Amino acid sequence: MAQRTADNYMTQAQEESHSLLGEARDQCDQLTREARDRANDLEQKTRRRHREATAQLETKRAGLIVEIDEMTDFIANYRTALEQHIRRQTNHLDGVTEPAASFESRSAAI
Repeated sequence: MAQRTADNYMTQAQEESHSLLGEARDQCDQLTREARDRANDLEQKTRRRHREATAQLETKRAGLIVEIDEMTDFIANYRTALEQHIRRQTNHLDGVTEPAASFESRSAAI
């Protein structure tokens, strides 16, 4: 009888052990799936944010290139107008008369 009681306890302990191991494996699998899902979501969000940031930077870069081109044109036009103005002023001081120029051509040069 003692042997049978001991065998019963051993059988119950083994069944409980198998049950606990099964539950632990199931819980481990569930946690692993959740972790993978979270990692995938995070990776997708990170890639999306990277694409958005890259697109914003490309747009900003294009705008800055246009602004640089506009400033470069302005500088070239301003330099030309300034050189013409200085030349006219120098000629005026030297007493050299320049041919009569129309008002429109002078204002366009400046």
